[in-house]
Amino acid sequence: MQRRQFIKAGCATIAAIGIHPFSSAKALTRKCGVKTPPLNVRRKVEGQLKAFRMHSMSMLTNKKIVIPIHYHIIHAGSEGKISEKDIAAQTDVLNKDLQPYGITFTQKAVDYYDNEDWYVADMIDHVKAKLGKDPTSCLNFYSSGLLQSGLLGYATFPWDKKDLGLMDGVVCNASTFPNGEEPYNLGRTATHEVGHWLGLFHTFQDGCSGNGDEVADTIAHDQPDYGCPSQSKQQACDGKSFSPLNNFMNYSDDQCLTELSEGQMARIKEMVGKYRPEFLVAGNDAPTTSPVASESGYQSITGEGSSDTVIGGGSEGTFAITE
Repeated sequence: MQRRQFIKAGCATIAAIGIHPFSSAKALTRKCGVKTPPLNVRRKVEGQLKAFRMHSMSMLTNKKIVIPIHYHIIHAGSEGKISEKDIAAQTDVLNKDLQPYGITFTQKAVDYYDNEDWYVADMIDHVKAKLGKDPTSCLNFYSSGLLQSGLLGYATFPWDKKDLGLMDGVVCNASTFPNGEEPYNLGRTATHEVGHWLGLFHTFQDGCSGNGDEVADTIAHDQPDYGCPSQSKQQACDGKSFSPLNNFMNYSDDQCLTELSEGQMARIKEMVGKYRPEFLVAGNDAPTTSPVASESGYQSITGEGSSDTVIGGGSEGTFAITE
């Protein structure tokens, strides 16, 4: 899938330098838009998790995490219109990466929205409230160009779900789906952002000071890793070990991201138990595969203005979008 780079410049400037507003201008780099919560919020969350460990851990016994995904694919014509095959492949990647840790993803639905303004925007928070589904029923997973920001993705944290409502969810650059743009074309940006949605920080959170990522068994390091060297070249904060190059919550290339630590998985389970308990199911009831939406489960929302055509489930109607 080709990626067009939106260049924010006046028409005269674009014409003068001979660049089309959607031409490829530069390669992607790992850049996550998740913001660190204020210290008082972090302390409150850690206090709530401590109380959960003391009084409510039994609710996790014999439970697995099963998360239905509702994909919202924002595109500009053919640009960013991810195929049903690649969407299914993205679900498979999430299962390959996280099912070994007790997390299973199913594909609930896919909607397509043809809107160039949304596609090229730096972030899409202004449309999530219009498109999002009940966050207690699914993970709202958005794909867009994010062209004005250069972000690969961003996500919300679980403790904000109640306040955010329909704004809760994950956003990924369309180029990061399987068969997208190298070296982020294996679907691991989704794994990284879903990690945030499940309560994880970056492994380099706080650098060599503060409480780091709040996980004891991840190695603290000062800066993110980039690329995919055979081994980490960045010395960790303890001066003895090296940064966790292969951790999903680092910034390495997709082919290098392969694992979570036991502490990170324990934190995810506690986060789900405390903030997203609707995704806990009895172990015997958890699916072992990743069923995907049938053809009738896809909606194509196209057109210009505030009234767009909807095709899906064998029927056709109108979908009103108000700015």
